[in-house]
Amino acid sequence: MIILFSPSEAKALHNSDSFDLFSLPFNDKLSSLRNSIFEKYNAILHADDKTLCMHSGLSKAEELKELRDAPMDLGLCALYRYSGVAYKYLSAQTLDKDAINFLNNHLLIFSNLFGPIFANSVIPYYKLKQGQSLDGFKVEVAYKPLLNPLLDAKFENEFVLDLRAGFYE
Repeated sequence: MIILFSPSEAKALHNSDSFDLFSLPFNDKLSSLRNSIFEKYNAILHADDKTLCMHSGLSKAEELKELRDAPMDLGLCALYRYSGVAYKYLSAQTLDKDAINFLNNHLLIFSNLFGPIFANSVIPYYKLKQGQSLDGFKVEVAYKPLLNPLLDAKFENEFVLDLRAGFYE
């Protein structure tokens, strides 16, 4: 069984692990695209406040500072990075080791920045509004033609439970 899940706008700020963009799943097909998107995102982090506000959805100076100061070489497992409503109800911190192991291997989250990642994928703190382009580059449009064949091939014999929001289909 594979569970397809949406990310959340809300994210935990702390880090506990090293982040390596090229260690994310499906990198045999997605590494070049991810690298390009990540470089565009990093450029936005160093843009003026108005541009960063538009892309991140943040508006307070202290939030922008936190985002800019967040180390991009450190991360947290996606299961704990995302902290929105669905993740609060999932309550991973209260689950036993077997449940966490199941989620780590069966929960596929569709990140606005990184595309499909597993629950145990280490990702840095980031803010990118759903559907927001990066300097005119539409992230979801770039990922879309690659994902259906990739996921169909990877999970062809699996039962797939799609719990994503419509935007991520």
